[in-house]
Amino acid sequence: MFAIKQCAKRDGQLERFDRNRIQSAILKAFIESNEGNSYIAKQVTECVIERITISFIDEIPTVEQIQDLVED
Repeated sequence: MFAIKQCAKRDGQLERFDRNRIQSAILKAFIESNEGNSYIAKQVTECVIERITISFIDEIPTVEQIQDLVED
């Protein structure tokens, strides 16, 4: 399976893709809304990573694009 190695920050700079940042953001949202837990956050993260991998085979995703996939 193709692995995402980089993402484009809001200012256009490229940085190393870090799946932990996605999981952390999802977990924080769960905590704020009093829903979910770390196990569910990990499961959601895995789904998001799969969607990113499928959606961005030939391009580097932006932070905004990743955020949109998380929110879907």
